[in-house]
Formats: sequence, structure tokens, C-alpha cells
Amino acid sequence: MQQQARGASLTGERRSVDQLLDEAVRLLPRIDDDLPWGNACRRTPGYLEVQRATCYGRLGLGAEAGAL
Repeated sequence: MQQQARGASLTGERRSVDQLLDEAVRLLPRIDDDLPWGNACRRTPGYLEVQRATCYGRLGLGAEAGAL
């Protein structure tokens, strides 16, 4: 979903960015692996909000990205 959101940001689809990342946030508690490459979203506080800020930057929403 994070990668889909990044793709949506490249095509100017903010609504899709927000929907995809909001859904990803809801799924975080279901991640149950201990692999270091598979759980950065659990180990890094605000991981998905960093991804959202990246997408917003690509959408030209610098002020909103900075606020995140």
C-alpha cells in the first residue's frame, strides 16, 4: 500500500495517497514478522507519516509535507 501510495503521488492522486496510507495504518497491528526488512513500519515511529510526507512533497504540497 505504501508503494501504491508513492505511485499515486507521481500521478497526482492525493485522494488515493491518503486512502492507501490510512488503510496501511489500520493494518500495522497485524504485522507479526521479526525480519528487519519487513517491519520498518513497526520499528520506526511515524514511518507511514514519513511516507505520507514524501508523497505530499511529490504532489507539490510542501507546507503539508513539512507539517507532518
